[in-house]
Amino acid sequence: MSNSTKSTIIIATILLLFAIAAFAFMAHQVSKQGASLTQQINTLSAHQAQEASYAKLQRIAQDSQTERQELASRFLLQESDSIDFLNKVEVLAQQAGVVLVVESLDLVSGSGENTNWIETELTFNGSRDRVLRFIKILETVQYVSRLTEVDLNAKAANDWSASVTMRVRLLNYE
Repeated sequence: MSNSTKSTIIIATILLLFAIAAFAFMAHQVSKQGASLTQQINTLSAHQAQEASYAKLQRIAQDSQTERQELASRFLLQESDSIDFLNKVEVLAQQAGVVLVVESLDLVSGSGENTNWIETELTFNGSRDRVLRFIKILETVQYVSRLTEVDLNAKAANDWSASVTMRVRLLNYE
């Protein structure tokens, strides 16, 4: 073999080794960048899912605003709202034709799941029909409420009295 053939083989071998090294380096970089790209795609997908979830929650919040307001109107939002409640009960009593006296008004804690109630004791009198009608009105008042005790007494043939203990749910966001 001649010197030029030997030097060509050596040069070709060196170039082949450089080409293999360059190919290995590029393959490693492609693999590394591919892993980075996969991680970025996963992060982007998670971010887009969070954005979609947030947009959906905002849409639900906007779409359900009237329902939530209606639901909140069924509760006393704070203890001071009991005055408005009592005013409504007094108006209902006048409309039903009974004489109403508010005996007590207290904040009581419910058993179990950290619930609070406004408990009021009402005494009213009138004709039997009016007293019974007012008890039905109290049973169906627009608030989340319970009649915990009802005591109905006849004073005379057309004069009846009732004592009602009623609880109205106090809404807590805590």
